[in-house]
Amino acid sequence: MLDIIELGNKLDLVKINTSLRDDDKKQKVYSSKVLDKKDKDILVIAMPIYEGKIIPLTVGDKYDACFYAKMGLMQCNVIILKRYKEGALFILEVTPISTFKKVQRREYYRINCRLNMEYTILEDKEKHDNGEGEIPEKIWIKGVIIDLSGGGMRVLTKRKLEKQEKIQVRFLFQTDTSDFEFIINSIVISATLYEKNRELIDLRLEFINIKDNDRDRLIRCIFEEERRNIAQVKG
Repeated sequence: MLDIIELGNKLDLVKINTSLRDDDKKQKVYSSKVLDKKDKDILVIAMPIYEGKIIPLTVGDKYDACFYAKMGLMQCNVIILKRYKEGALFILEVTPISTFKKVQRREYYRINCRLNMEYTILEDKEKHDNGEGEIPEKIWIKGVIIDLSGGGMRVLTKRKLEKQEKIQVRFLFQTDTSDFEFIINSIVISATLYEKNRELIDLRLEFINIKDNDRDRLIRCIFEEERRNIAQVKG
C-alpha cells in the first residue's frame, strides 16, 4: 500500500471531520514530511509544525492525510500509532486505515517562505481612462510573501486592502537552475493586522484566472524549493 509514498514526500494532516478549505480561518492543516518507512504499513513522519510550533498529535487520533507524491496528490486516512523524540527530531508513526485515492487539489501544496513581491490594484478600464483612451502607468506596492501555494499566498504589506478587492501580483522565484517571474491576478480573501507586527497587514490572496501552465510551473518551483529545504535539513 505504501509503495507510492517516497521518503521526503510532504503531507498535510487534517483531523477527520474538520475542513480542508483554504478560506476557513478555523481550520488547522498540519504540514509534515515522510522520514522513513517501517515494516510494510507504517510511515515515520516528522511531528507537524503549525504557526511555527511543533504540534504533538495525540496517539490514537485519526487524520485525513494528503501526500504530495510523484504521481500526484494522494489521500488516505491515517491513525497516529506512536510519538517520540530521536536525537533532535520529534517523530510520529502513522498507519493508513483506508486505501489511497488520487485527488486534484494541487493548489493546497504550499511552503513557508520569504519572497519579495509587488502588487497593483486592478480596476475596470473605464476607471483608468484619462479621457484620451490611455491607461495610466500602474502603481506597484511592495510586500513580502510568507506562505505560497499553487492556489494563493499570504502577503505582508503596509497597505490595507478590502476583502474581495482584486489585485495583480508579481514576484520572482529563483531556483537552482532558473529564475521565473510570475504575474498573477488575485482576489483578497482577508486583510487583518499581522499578530507579530501590528504595523503590517496580513493579506490572504486567492489566485484567479491563473493559466494551467503558470500554475504547473509555480507548483514545480515550490516542489523544488521544498526538496532543497529538505536537503539542507539533512545536511
